[in-house]
Amino acid sequence: MTETVARPVPTTNGFLALLLSTAGGFALAGTAMPVVGAAAPAALGVELVIWAFVARAAGLLIAGSTLAGVGTGVILAAGPLAGAGPQPIGAAFLFGVAAGFTLITTLSWLWWREPRAWAAITAVAVGAAGAATLTAGTGWAGAVNWAAPVALLIGGLVAGLRWRRGRRP
Repeated sequence: MTETVARPVPTTNGFLALLLSTAGGFALAGTAMPVVGAAAPAALGVELVIWAFVARAAGLLIAGSTLAGVGTGVILAAGPLAGAGPQPIGAAFLFGVAAGFTLITTLSWLWWREPRAWAAITAVAVGAAGAATLTAGTGWAGAVNWAAPVALLIGGLVAGLRWRRGRRP
């Protein structure tokens, strides 16, 4: 009697085709409407996050969430904040990046019950940098400029202690 072993269906080829098609479509549309082209990183990031869920791959989640966050900042700078000063645009970009790292923390916990403390710490630090950028020239800027490095140091100490105890940071 012969046994047939079912081959696993690769999900890579389909998602790779989707990513390439999306990138080409946004690049082509971006020649006519630059704001549409600016949305490409966010769209590709969302597709990578979906791929991460299907493939159960943390690396794809990290790449996709980071790209989605950066893409959100680019969309804000090219769209609703176009023509605004450097402070609101810079702050919006940093808030978008912080949202991407928050997405890593949230989805890795919801999907796999694996908290990513480094992503949460990065989200807080980048968000604080965004707040400092937005409040530059005010009394809050000094407080935020001190709070962000202190938060990073505390986060590094916590991650180091967890590592020494043999737990995942």
